[in-house]
Amino acid sequence: MIDDIGAGRRPVVLAGADTSAALRCCPGAELEHPEDHPIGVDADLLDGWGPVLEVWEGHATDRELRYSGSSGGVISALGLHGVMDAQAGGVIHIRQRDDIPLLNETVLSSDREGLLRGSGSRYAPASPCDSLELAVQGEQPVVFIGKPCDVAATRGAERHTDELRGKIAVTIALFCAGAPSTAGTLEMLDTMNVDDVTKIDEIRYRGNGWPGEAVVQMDDGENHRLSYAES
Repeated sequence: MIDDIGAGRRPVVLAGADTSAALRCCPGAELEHPEDHPIGVDADLLDGWGPVLEVWEGHATDRELRYSGSSGGVISALGLHGVMDAQAGGVIHIRQRDDIPLLNETVLSSDREGLLRGSGSRYAPASPCDSLELAVQGEQPVVFIGKPCDVAATRGAERHTDELRGKIAVTIALFCAGAPSTAGTLEMLDTMNVDDVTKIDEIRYRGNGWPGEAVVQMDDGENHRLSYAES
């Protein structure tokens, strides 16, 4: 996988590689709901949203997770519950890269600190399926957090890959309206008058309150801010 500034995360196909297995799992190539649905789905939502059993509203009871998260910290809290109370082997999720804060990386977290580091929306390209081998290598099934397309790809990989079958305890998909490219982040930084991207220490797109500001922290302690609407 490579980072393309304008297009996002993209695969590089090696010469002579057989892509048939990958395409069987890829929601970009084919995505459909099975004809049989669980008992109790909401018929009114089926055409637009797929099979919905129930709709809940809530937030994390962990105050720090709730504050840091973009929408009440629910996803981070569920991931933490999986690790602490349900014996999951960890949580596959994304976070900001330490060396290049403009970009994301996939990690496996097994404690609260790791999940807290990855909390909050990342409006930048991410490909958590690039590290599904972390699930294969572990002894206990893991929690997987990603965009809906990532979850669909993971479920496809489970169906077609013997090594992965039984290794995903639960998948959690966040609400997504499409992932902006890195070029979008660069435009935001330009609006903030951030001239040297090599001196950025951290980029927060949202979180730390509702709906949360976009905050760029520089290595000298200076920070630049935009409202959620502006960013």
